[in-house]
Parts: sequence; structure tokens; C-alpha cells
Amino acid sequence: MTNVLVIKQGALGDVLRSACILTGIKRKYPNSKISWFTKKEALDLVKTNLYINRIFLYSKEGIENLKKEIFDIVINLDEDYEACSLTTYFLNKKAKIYGYYVNKANKIVPTPSAEYYFKMSLIGPKPMNDVLKKKNTKTYPEIIYELAELNYKKDPPILLLTKNQKQFAEDFLRRHNLTKNDFIIGINTGASARWPFKSLPIEKTAELIEKLYKELNAKIILFGGLDQVERNDKIMVMSRVPLINAGCGNYIFELASLISICDTVVTSDSLGLHISLALKRNTVVFFGQTAPQEIEMYNQGLKVFTSSECVGCYSSYDGRIPSCIDGVHVKDLFNAVLEVRKQSLSIVLMSAKLEETEKTLKSILDQKINVPHEIIVSTKDKNVKDLIKKYDSIKIILQKENSQNLINAGLETAKNKIILVTTDKAVLANNSINEVLNSFKDPAVGCITGRPVSLNPKTNVIGYWSHLLFDAGAHRIRKELSFQEKFFECTNYLFAFKNGFVKEIPKGIAEDHLIPYIFWKNLYKLKYLENAKVLVKNPVTLNEWLEQKTTNAKKHEIIQKKLNLKQAKVKSLKNEILKGTISALAYPRTIKEFYWTILLFFARLSMWLNVIIKK
Repeated sequence: MTNVLVIKQGALGDVLRSACILTGIKRKYPNSKISWFTKKEALDLVKTNLYINRIFLYSKEGIENLKKEIFDIVINLDEDYEACSLTTYFLNKKAKIYGYYVNKANKIVPTPSAEYYFKMSLIGPKPMNDVLKKKNTKTYPEIIYELAELNYKKDPPILLLTKNQKQFAEDFLRRHNLTKNDFIIGINTGASARWPFKSLPIEKTAELIEKLYKELNAKIILFGGLDQVERNDKIMVMSRVPLINAGCGNYIFELASLISICDTVVTSDSLGLHISLALKRNTVVFFGQTAPQEIEMYNQGLKVFTSSECVGCYSSYDGRIPSCIDGVHVKDLFNAVLEVRKQSLSIVLMSAKLEETEKTLKSILDQKINVPHEIIVSTKDKNVKDLIKKYDSIKIILQKENSQNLINAGLETAKNKIILVTTDKAVLANNSINEVLNSFKDPAVGCITGRPVSLNPKTNVIGYWSHLLFDAGAHRIRKELSFQEKFFECTNYLFAFKNGFVKEIPKGIAEDHLIPYIFWKNLYKLKYLENAKVLVKNPVTLNEWLEQKTTNAKKHEIIQKKLNLKQAKVKSLKNEILKGTISALAYPRTIKEFYWTILLFFARLSMWLNVIIKK
């Protein structure tokens, strides 16, 4: 067990955005126990974090209790003297430290891995610190990962809502006659008095609200801090459209609850920005005094800022006209809202044989797809190339035998926001693609899978098995786990996910397990769509059936072994026995079908024993 302490107090937004480091710590030290030291005001930002085992709050008692602990690693992300002194205390107790500490000369200094950020910080060598901060091209998460010597993979911060927060959000929706079908935009354009040019001017905020309401029929919620009451009152008067004032006295509990009901949030570089990103909202952020390059958007939004030299100056008003915030225009913010909301689709068809490919392709082309899209056929059959010649808009990629090459080539080629994957073993039912697209209107959804339906007749034993496994097995389990918001595996016959999160599938790994796991561990929602049907032709002989099921099961065993995903294991012999037996026995309608069901138990047992023995 590796005991790790993270020290981060500071501004609330900084505390939340720093929480992204926890995923990297767990990846490097999987058996770690993580403690977090912060101020009481930040408690609601970290108390639901799954990676934090203990929280110590800043107080005389809290520090005394903390000093009783023994830590193997201390990561201090704060440069204030008290935090650095605390780090030095644990250094003297033989802890490995990263970040900032107080040396023997009583000066705050960085560890070697923290020098980059220290040199451009407020206490770094002047005037070079300001010069380096302007030249910096790294995001803040990237910087703190380097500081802690962790492998950076754009891990987002984690913020989970409590049951009470979810209920608060539901009550707010009901009180203001809002539904989840409404296009709800949160407006959070103010900032603290310390940074006056972080705030969008009142007149521009009112103009933006009017434009969003009139042109997008959006429902607008206005947010603000305690020192923005007068500002928001003026915005309410000037807007001249229906506007919901969320109030300026919201604590983190209420603020996070209300941001969670927004489809899109337009925000300054503030706590609202980091809550919006942590809650997977579509986010448009504008910049004035602070540096846009330090913000990681996690593929969830856009940055708007002027090309003015003073953007990211971190200084008070120097008399320039226009100022850095004056260069942020309403039309640019409006267009950014349109862009983050706009959907586009890349359909990747993994093809093995010409005849099957033609049927699958026809089922795709026959659908009325309501968004810009591209079709990519990744195949190992050269004859498919002649088929594709008939369609100018379809891209074709010829690959070798390995099925991983087919999916990886598609991932590399796909350029649109959403990737939908299917195979030539499947025929997409009418409107299944639009069913998928509609579910992605919820920005918190990361991965979706459809419902496979067997085309084989139920009049023979192998065909009957295919219906039982799809209906009583996969359909029932996915529907239940999706409703419970738990992890489940997709079907590779039809699944879709947000682009930009998955670069490559390792050899031998089941993509329909790995891809949903990537989104699930980053706290995106997984959705099972029973109306997004895909018709599947299954094996017709016992040998073909055993070969297919054994190969599939082996891939899932490999992913458990290679990537240590035991906490997300759904497909296993144990789970089949414990969770599938009763539903399987309830499926048959005749004595013959009951007999075939018993035979399936023996066939599945034989398959699993073959997989386990050859591990």
C-alpha cells in the first residue's frame, strides 16, 4: 500500500481542476491510499471523489491530525508558506515529495520536476516569470502531471453529485417548468473583483442572452457570485427576454446542481468553468486577463478570446483601448454555442466479405441521417473496393487480416465528433442511427450501444440459442445495468462513442469492452438503446458457434489480465451462472426449447472451460 498526500488549497476552481491528478496517481500507484489536504470551503468539491480515501481540512486540529500520519509520497501543488512547510515536515519524515517545499534557508523552492511551473509562478524570479507565463503552451493539468512525474492522458477532474444535489436539480426544473427536452444554457459571465477583465461586460451579456433565446429558443439560467448581485440585476433588466435568475448566493452544493441541468454553459475563466467541465457539460469559455492555453477543455467545448497582446496578461487594467475582454464578441460566443452543440458522425464499417458488406452498407445508406456524416469502410477484402467505387462519398481502407487493424484504421481516419462502429455481420434497422444521435444530445453521454436481434430461425437449436443469448442474456443485462448507471459491455455489431478519447485498440483486446470502459472510468454515462436495433446473422453450426464464442470470451479474459479491469468485468462464467441461469430457464416456451436451453448450459460450460484452461 502506497500512502499518498495531495496538498491543494487555494482558489476553489484551482482545487477542482487539480483533482484531475488523482486518476494519474491511481494509474501509477494502483494500490495507493490517497489523502487530500484542503480548506473547508472546498470540501464539497472533493468529498465525493472516488479516488480520495481521506480528507484533512485546514485548521489547527486538521494539521495536527495530518502530522500524525505517515506518507510515502507528498504532492504539494500550493506555493504558500504554510503548505510548503507542511511538505518539508513530511520530507524530514522520509516521504518522497513533489512540488514545493521550504529549504534550509527558509525559502520556498521547487523539486526538480516542479521547476517549470515555479519559474513562471507569482513567486518565481521576476520579471522572467511573467515572460515565461506568456510563452507557456502547456495546460495546467499537463503541468501538474509533469510536476508529480505522472503519465498525462488528459484525465478530467471528477465531481460526483450527491442524491440531495440531484434532487435539488430536479426540484429546480419542476419549479421553473423546465424539462430535460429543453435546450438549457447557463450564463456565468461574471468574475471576482480581483480579475475585472475576466468578466464579459453587462451589455454584451444581455445581448448574448437575447440572441440565444430568440434564435435558439433556449431556456437561460443566469449564474453569479456574491459580489455580482447588482451586475446580474442589471442583466435581468437589459435582457428583455425570459430569464431565470439562479441567484448569487449559491454555495458549491447548489451551483454544481444547477450547472448539471444545463446542456451548455457559457462562462468566464472561473469556478463555473471547472464545474461545467467536471460535470461533462458542453462548455464555451471566454478569456481576458487569464491565459487560455492553460485550460484543458477535455473535448467538451471551445475557447473564445481576442488576438490582443494583453490576453493572458494577469495584470490590472493598463489603459489599453480596447482591453483584452473588449475583443470578445457576442457573435463569436454565439457561434461557439452553435459549434459545441452541432453533431457530426463518422460511421466505421468493419468489413470481411463482399456479400455481407453490401447488405450492411445498404442498411446504412437507406437511413435518413440528420447530421453531416462520413462512411468509412475498413476491409481486408480487395473485392470490396470495386463495390465502394459506386459511391464517391465513401472512404475505403484496405487492411491485413488482424481485426484490430480494421477498427484502428477506422479510428485514425474518423474526423467527426461521434464515431459509430458496426460490422458486415449486421444490418442496421430503420432509424437506428438517429436513435443513437438523439442520445448524444446529453453531453454527459460518452458511449452508446444498440440492441442486436438475431436473424436466425428459432426452429433449430443453434438458432434458438442465438435468440436466447440476445434476448434473455445481453438485452436484459444491458438494460438493467444502463438503468442503474453501472458499467456494461457494448456489442460490436452497433456501438458509438465520442471521438478524441480512444486512439488505438491494443492487439487481442475486445474493443466493445475497452471503449465503454474508457468512458465509464472517466465518469461519462453509458447508454443502452433497445430501439437502436441491429439485425445479426449468427453462426449456423455448432463448430462455428463454439469458435465465435470462444474467441470473444478469450478477448475479454485478455483485457482483464492486461489492463487489470476486474472491477468492470461483466462477461464471465461466474456471472453467467449467478445472473443468467434464472432468466435463461424462464425463456423457453415449449418442452423442446427447454431441452435446448439445458444443452446451451453444457455448451457454454464447455466453452468457458476451454477459455479458462488455455489462459
